[in-house]
Amino acid sequence: MIKKLSFFILFSILGVFIASCGNQVCVMGFGSCNAPEKPITTQTNTILTLTAPKTSILTQEPLTFTVTGGTSPFKFEIASGGGTLSNSVSFTTQTTSIYTAPITPGTITINVTDSTVPAKTQGLAVVVGSR
Repeated sequence: MIKKLSFFILFSILGVFIASCGNQVCVMGFGSCNAPEKPITTQTNTILTLTAPKTSILTQEPLTFTVTGGTSPFKFEIASGGGTLSNSVSFTTQTTSIYTAPITPGTITINVTDSTVPAKTQGLAVVVGSR
């Protein structure tokens, strides 16, 4: 009885080759190995996109940022500038975050990061104007 082969054994008798395929012996040249099939998995890398309805707002005005693509959960954060951002502490399954502009004008950048390895990050700049 032939047990699991841990290496390939090749015989060149009539062009028939015997090799191991996991726990089974395969006869090559007369078809395929009868080893159990493993599922083939594919991964689609969708583009991570961060959008807002506008790119300029007034001081203390709210603005909703929306993420599409990427892999949930997401982390929203203020990369530069002031103001406040909802759900910016940790990763969340929410695809939106509400930003409230500070009392001083300037340019802010909001980033969103997804949970892929390596993580994808996308930023969006918004100009905060005075009232």
